[in-house]
Amino acid sequence: MVDHPSKKAGTENARALLESGERAMRNILIVFDGLEAELRQGNMISDAELRQACLTMAKAQSRLMEEIQKYERHVLRQQGLVQDAPIDFARVRRNIGSRLDRIRKSREAEAVPEQPQS
Repeated sequence: MVDHPSKKAGTENARALLESGERAMRNILIVFDGLEAELRQGNMISDAELRQACLTMAKAQSRLMEEIQKYERHVLRQQGLVQDAPIDFARVRRNIGSRLDRIRKSREAEAVPEQPQS
């Protein structure tokens, strides 16, 4: 997958960060399981406590998704499958057009007009 040692190290660091996010999400899910158990037992949970838990969960989910996307982009960049900067298609079109124009002009200049046969 990744040949160069520096690329491999970067991929491993990104993977470790992703695994860390996954562990944090699991811990939050454990807390939610505890809250659910308390609710099922009839113990009252304050609205503030529940809101805080929901907010924490939402933040963790967002962060985990961001880390997954960063990891995927990192791996694709390391493999050379994605460019860091977007491709300027207008510039590419202009370059191709000007090259085609030069080829056409070159061919026209090389073409020898046919001599009428008498």
